[in-house]
Order: sequence, then C-alpha cells, then structure tokens
Amino acid sequence: MFQKNLNIKLYNYIIVSGKYITNLNDGKRKEYDLKIKQLIYEGECLNGFKNGKVKEYGDCKLIFEGEYLKEKRNGKGKEYDWKGKLIFKGEYLNGFKNGKVKEYGDCKLIFEGEYLKEKRNGKGKE
Repeated sequence: MFQKNLNIKLYNYIIVSGKYITNLNDGKRKEYDLKIKQLIYEGECLNGFKNGKVKEYGDCKLIFEGEYLKEKRNGKGKEYDWKGKLIFKGEYLNGFKNGKVKEYGDCKLIFEGEYLKEKRNGKGKE
C-alpha cells in the first residue's frame, strides 16, 4: 500500500531528508519514513511548520498525541509505550516536558506533580 501511494500523484508530495511528506504548506500533513515505509507523523501545519494537533507514530503504533507550535511540542500532550499504554500526560513548552504532569506505570498513576525542562521540579506526589 505504501509503495502504491508513493507512485500515485507524486507531484502532490515531496521527499525531504528521507521522509515522504504529503504537504509542506498549510493544512493537514503526513510524514512517512522511507527507510521503514511507515507513517511517523500526521497532523496540522501552518506556514510550513508542524503546528496544531498532531500524532506521532513509532513501529506503526501511536507514541504521542498532543499539540505542536512551530515544530515543537507545546501545550498538552500524551505519550504512550510500545504496547499502547499511557505513560505520560502533561504540558510541554518549547519541546520540553514543562508544567503539570502525570506519569503512569502498569496502568497506574505513579507520579503527579510539576516538571521543568524534562525533569521533576517543584511540588509532586509519588
């Protein structure tokens, strides 16, 4: 299916740094890794940047869903492990986990508190 889509209407798409990208302008965008022939990103873009609600994939599974602003995670988001289980829910700023967060392990809440640049910081409960 991937190769078929790649060969049809190629003039509507572009290949950048080993990624097959369906749109570099405004609107919906999908990116495929050409090496592994899998979807790795789908979401919105504005002024050529990933911007808005997005989903990221690894090994054909959802690993992140949330918000982007100018190519970086910003706003609220959720991370999932390779089995599809929620492992992190919280806020991002300039691509970093930053703000109020919740961490999960074995489908249970294991930490609730605050992060600053990817690290636990401030108040929290473990």
